[in-house]
Amino acid sequence: MIDHETETRKRPDNTRPLTYVLFKKYGVKQAISLIRQDVLFDFKHGVDTFRPVSNKSLFNPEHWAEFNRYVPTTFALMDSILMHMSQWIDFRQCDFLDYGSGKGKALIAAARYPFNSLTGVEYSARLHNTATINLQKLGLTERTQLINTDAAAYFPKPSQRLIYIFNSFTGPTLRRCLQNVHDSSIAQQRFIACANPTESHVYEQFFDKIDEQVFEPGSCEVNFYATKIYNRGL
Repeated sequence: MIDHETETRKRPDNTRPLTYVLFKKYGVKQAISLIRQDVLFDFKHGVDTFRPVSNKSLFNPEHWAEFNRYVPTTFALMDSILMHMSQWIDFRQCDFLDYGSGKGKALIAAARYPFNSLTGVEYSARLHNTATINLQKLGLTERTQLINTDAAAYFPKPSQRLIYIFNSFTGPTLRRCLQNVHDSSIAQQRFIACANPTESHVYEQFFDKIDEQVFEPGSCEVNFYATKIYNRGL
């Protein structure tokens, strides 16, 4: 039996410094790989995607309990997630949606795949503005859209059948967000990847869990869900 209270508390840790994330979580070998693939990417292209930002720097105090700090998705993690999800859905036939898109790193990584379009929804104006600059510098504005709003207020479009969430928010915001995905999935099936999950029991109230994996680097847990079959319409 799952202890939901323990599950909710185990992550996220909103206080760990970048050095901890790199060397304690990933280890020296994997940290060096991340530096080559992700940190040097920022330097090469003049963008800002890799540096974490505390939730207390991004949100008002009343939001600290629900909105987590910014930590980027790595290229390696997104590659692993999307390669795994390709068994269920043709990327050429759908759009990519990232709830809690931060500085746009997951969108940048997913742009390497043949999605028709990519959309990021981010509540923090600071992160939204950084993502806007990043995508402009990388020439990705034609395929991408950034929306500065609460995830709980955004209903996915019918074509947005692949949804990514990197544990950006919790509590009522998460529940309302998942309710919106559930309610808007009448005519088509959607697939959801939740990285670094802390509230699996909430997701499972709305969706069918179809798989779970642990990907390197960092032994990142990822749960995969699909909208329930009875929501697909006849």
